[in-house]
Amino acid sequence: MTAAIKPWATSLLALALVLGVIPASATPTSSVCADGTAGCALPTATETEEETAAEPLLARSITPARDRSPHFFASKSYNRWYAQLYIARVYDWGQYHWRCLDELWQIESGWNELAKNKRSGAYGIAQALPAKKMEVFGRNWQRNPEVQIKWGTSYIKSRYKSPCKALKARDRKGWY
Repeated sequence: MTAAIKPWATSLLALALVLGVIPASATPTSSVCADGTAGCALPTATETEEETAAEPLLARSITPARDRSPHFFASKSYNRWYAQLYIARVYDWGQYHWRCLDELWQIESGWNELAKNKRSGAYGIAQALPAKKMEVFGRNWQRNPEVQIKWGTSYIKSRYKSPCKALKARDRKGWY
């Protein structure tokens, strides 16, 4: 037994697609019409105003990154992959800045989210000191490389403006 799709259901479906809750391949192409007959086409993404307004959000969203990653979560290759994706989408930093960030965090932690400096107590990929300040980006900061990358790039942006300037400061002072 099928029922007609309510007017709000199309908007809810669009929101679920944008947020990545359901994959696009799982959406139906036709449904039951309001008059009870079968075969009514659902509106496409370009047919509704709400979906058009959500397109920039979709283009910048990296929330389901783990599902698209070719690497195991929290591996060094995943951490590097996620950071490169994140800085490009959030800060619009390209390859030049990626190379600087890659070098900086290779020196600091080897891209290991569990790295801890025995002398200073600095922790994580970005070597936060004190480490607990990463908590503003997520309660699971101690083991989640995504939280550490978000905090680390935010720190770099606010203090140095770019990863290359942070790397130069690190080379000059021995820390950043």
